[in-house]
Amino acid sequence: MAQLDVVEVTDRYTHLALSGRLDIPAVNALQLRFTTEATVRRKPVILDLSGVELMTSYAMGMLVSAARTLIGHGASIVAFGAPPHVDLALRATALDRVIALVPDVATATQKVGAP
Repeated sequence: MAQLDVVEVTDRYTHLALSGRLDIPAVNALQLRFTTEATVRRKPVILDLSGVELMTSYAMGMLVSAARTLIGHGASIVAFGAPPHVDLALRATALDRVIALVPDVATATQKVGAP
């Protein structure tokens, strides 16, 4: 079962965490909430992927869509903690051109310009 958690909302960024198996049924269940949480504030998003077990291309599409919306508002998504197999899939599909992939939350926080 996949899950979306709102970790923190500040005046500078939104910190979200995705976990579980991000297959088609999970994305169908989470997409509206994820898109809303990620884009409504028009601030950078720090995205924790450390709990993701599986990420399908459908889930990658959800991330790209949110990232493009944010880019249109001058913000971005910085993801961290992806397990090696998820990180490899994200890089193999060139998603790292749209979403910055960093190793940890400290680097992600620094990348979005938060203290």
